[in-house]
Amino acid sequence: MGARDDLEAYRRTNLARLLFESSRVLSARANDAIRAQGFPELRDSHVQVMVHLALEGSRATELAARAGMTKQAMGRLVDEVERIGLVERSPDPADGRARLVRPTREGRRFYRVARKCIDEALGQLAADVGEARVARLQRDLAHVVRALAVVMPDEE
Repeated sequence: MGARDDLEAYRRTNLARLLFESSRVLSARANDAIRAQGFPELRDSHVQVMVHLALEGSRATELAARAGMTKQAMGRLVDEVERIGLVERSPDPADGRARLVRPTREGRRFYRVARKCIDEALGQLAADVGEARVARLQRDLAHVVRALAVVMPDEE
């Protein structure tokens, strides 16, 4: 086996790529189902706002940092998600100069629909690979996230 073969095998099997690909496929399935459940304008990029948004509200700068994107790019996404009615901006009670992005009633409905769609996708995965494996994977990934010191919106 040559260096090129080693590199190709590594590219197909390294943990980071496997995590990325599994996340991408699961997200695509869930997003397709969410769109079919009454959110036809939702784009995959809009989910970056909703996934990183704390239920009590977040500043756009916080959303950008969590999503690993620029404030300007996140600002454009927030504008789009606000136009489709999933979020609204309001003054931050802790700092009147700042604005909080909060889910609207429709945004909270999005979360309920998303949960149902994700649960269905995970149910299909469990049917394919086994419930115990999926449960173990979820526990292990929670440990990985904590070990990597990733701060999730609901953990702040």
